[in-house]
Amino acid sequence: MAHSALSLYPALINYVYWKEKQSFLYEVDTYEDWVMFAVEEGAFAYGIDGEEGTAARGEAVICPPGVPFRRRVLAGLTFHFITFSLKPVADGAIPDNLLPKPGRKTKFEYRHSRRQYDNFAGLVSRAGRTDATEAAARHWANHLLSDIWLTLWTDEEAAAGGQETTEDADELMAEASAYIRRHAFGEMSMKRLADELGLSQVQLTRRYRRAYGMTPSEHLASIRLDKARALLMETDLPLERIARECGYENGFYLSRVFSKKMKISPSEFRKLNRL
Repeated sequence: MAHSALSLYPALINYVYWKEKQSFLYEVDTYEDWVMFAVEEGAFAYGIDGEEGTAARGEAVICPPGVPFRRRVLAGLTFHFITFSLKPVADGAIPDNLLPKPGRKTKFEYRHSRRQYDNFAGLVSRAGRTDATEAAARHWANHLLSDIWLTLWTDEEAAAGGQETTEDADELMAEASAYIRRHAFGEMSMKRLADELGLSQVQLTRRYRRAYGMTPSEHLASIRLDKARALLMETDLPLERIARECGYENGFYLSRVFSKKMKISPSEFRKLNRL
């Protein structure tokens, strides 16, 4: 599926983790920003501009700004409530002709459920961080939201193509994913990871792609480039410093990787996307 030259990427505005909610304060609400209700336990009925249904564990409902969102708790609801904006970035996000809009699909399943639950667990652990950790916590929360967003759409495209996933049955790849996230900004050796898991690098790559829809190297690059984008937008750090912060050898190498993936140079990206 071809992506447009510029796509839209989520930027976190607010996050709340609700546990065992028995009812909503308002049965109909309209939000100024994009919202996501991602269900962990329980279920609720919803209606968004002609689409009606129920959402339960492993499902997320996304509502665009300015659209009345009808909802009613059906069973004690534990869910992640996320408000976010969508920012234009160079190629690599979601084709805008598929974005949730009035009259288009608004509910999504977590086909890669373990990866998504890990992401939401990360959001819970970072909720309420303040003082010295606030900036770092917000950066990581944005990274997790970005991965949730992209994974939802990767799953949607896979489902449309009739593809299956074996992630839930592959505990070893969940270990590999956690390892990559822990070591993303330091020395990262795929050979060492494969050795620790008792696999060859070819086996690791094949199984990881089956589980997550991308190779280990692609996952690593997405984590690093997400941080690079955040630092370019939110700080005045020079490229050399950003490269070191993101696990790259130098600014030249980061620039080459960034430009190839994003179809725009880091300096141009910074000019276009300063907050």
